[in-house]
Amino acid sequence: MNQDKSDTEIFVYMGLILLAFVALPVLLARSWQRATGWLLAHHALVPAADALVTLPGTSAGLDLRRLLVVLVAVVFLALVVRAFGKHVRAVAASLTKPQW
Repeated sequence: MNQDKSDTEIFVYMGLILLAFVALPVLLARSWQRATGWLLAHHALVPAADALVTLPGTSAGLDLRRLLVVLVAVVFLALVVRAFGKHVRAVAASLTKPQW
């Protein structure tokens, strides 16, 4: 009896995973189109004709100025993550040292 319940649960989970593989790309495609439209309307992206880098699956992209802003943001984020990692390692090292 217990084995039947676990088999049923496995089939339910497999069905949910299969449904996610089918539904997720559809939902992401709709969201991506809506987000791209919003970013174009608010001038965060430029039309593909003016773009230096075009985003895949869209008719929008980044010109040089917006590309530099994205690059600076990525570098800043990498530096913050690195500093946070050093801090976490220092705290972890201090916790593992015996406190006599």
